[in-house]
Amino acid sequence: MPGLRRLLLAVAFLAAAAGSSAQVSRAANPFPTCSSPPTVSDSLSGPHFTILYDSDSQDAGYINQSQAGAILAAAENAWTHSVADGFPAPAVDATGKTEFYVTDLSSWQVGAVYSNGCAVLDTGSVTGDQTAFEVGSDVFTQITQQLGGVPQYMTNGMAAWASWRALGYPADSIADLGPFDMTLDCDSLITSANCSAVNYENLGDSRWPFYEYLTEKYGPLFIENIVAATSSLGQNGLAGLDSALAAKGSSLSSEYDAYAAKLLSGTWTATTLNAATVPVSGSAIQTGASSGAIPSESFGINHLATKFVEIDRGDGSGAHPCYAATLTLKVQLPAGVTSQPTFDWAYGGSAPVPLTVSGTTATATVPWDTCAWSSHGYLAIPNASPVDGGTFVVSGSLSVDYSTPATSALPPAQTSQSGQTIDASTFSPVPSISLDGPDTLQLAPSATTLRLIVASNGEGSTVVSLGSATLGTAAIEPGTNDLRFNLPSGLRRSLRRAAGTLLLSLTPVAPDGKTKGAPITGKVAIGTATAKKLKRRK
Repeated sequence: MPGLRRLLLAVAFLAAAAGSSAQVSRAANPFPTCSSPPTVSDSLSGPHFTILYDSDSQDAGYINQSQAGAILAAAENAWTHSVADGFPAPAVDATGKTEFYVTDLSSWQVGAVYSNGCAVLDTGSVTGDQTAFEVGSDVFTQITQQLGGVPQYMTNGMAAWASWRALGYPADSIADLGPFDMTLDCDSLITSANCSAVNYENLGDSRWPFYEYLTEKYGPLFIENIVAATSSLGQNGLAGLDSALAAKGSSLSSEYDAYAAKLLSGTWTATTLNAATVPVSGSAIQTGASSGAIPSESFGINHLATKFVEIDRGDGSGAHPCYAATLTLKVQLPAGVTSQPTFDWAYGGSAPVPLTVSGTTATATVPWDTCAWSSHGYLAIPNASPVDGGTFVVSGSLSVDYSTPATSALPPAQTSQSGQTIDASTFSPVPSISLDGPDTLQLAPSATTLRLIVASNGEGSTVVSLGSATLGTAAIEPGTNDLRFNLPSGLRRSLRRAAGTLLLSLTPVAPDGKTKGAPITGKVAIGTATAKKLKRRK
């Protein structure tokens, strides 16, 4: 399992298809372009791409043949997947291939400079542990340039979508999503941080799930429709999206509402997205243990942005009896906003509940109880309108049925077994769990945390051991669970000594904390540390 990290340098779209680029730098000279290329000494060619690079180890943009080969392989892989989806091949230059120059662009703080059939790529962007993703993005940018002109945030979001798709949506793809309270069309110069201080977010790459949502519904080639519509409308991204969706009998506002609901409930074909957790805004709202109004909270949400609110059953205490209840949620919408919030109780078998909108009020009533659960409810509040700065107010009420006891271990139901009627609340079944990922999880030499993606069919916990050491016990819920455990230094040393691998064991435990099931196993391996190369003195 690869280690997750936050990407620090995103692909930057700086030159239009004509091949020229404006000077954007803090340095005195303009950056290199394909019409004024950097100095190179070697090249490596495949069926569709040529990588041109400088193999002089004294040069700041130096890469070796192996690194050039990794770039070439990533480009050819991205080409294969995009063409298989039906997209046109990237543009080529006079050589009949797409050319990628590799050089040091760090002084200009850019990741790539594009022209038609050619691009200059930053060495640091395409030689790290994200080589395949970065190069795949560069390839799809060449495709979108052929299809038409779109804003930078849209170019980068689509390129990130295509690259992660070509790579099969690895775990790294969900390391940095959104942030979803950022507007969908937030745009920024590469020299500013209008959208985020993190370039990957600032320039649009992290908003790729929206394009995944659209293509899961309308097919991959719907991207072509979006680009064509946006180009015909003067590169107005939102107008282009709305026009392309209108041709499908839909609209940007209705699709954005549905997108926010999907982020909440997780029914993605790209299953890795189902392991992503939504960021919660404000404080969790505890609905309490008695009838009456629940606490209210207010949220400011800009256009085409979403905030998620946690709604918890009970009052946080499991020391008192709990009862069945009915929860009514209300969201007061700003004037001019007709967005539809959605509520989801994150427990197996539950279905998302869209709130009913009447005027400026959205409401829903759902079955509830006053128990202390480890599961949570989440309310997605999208602003699918063009209105900025509106205030959304969440409130509601709880009605408790004191004549009907409830339990958070299992729903209070009856079941028949061998002719006898038994109260199902006396059962405490062990959840069935599985471990997502390869048979042997790979850790970086510097890793101090073990991350496990565990699927479960029910609520409970799991005891996790590595070798003879118990890492800890973690609560699990129905669906996908993202679990993380610290690795003590002594255990990391044991990993290195044990021929590189140790046995990983996960034992499922029922909600009663006592009944255990058969453990599932895997292996964990840790790499060998490499000494850092000393910086060259100048």
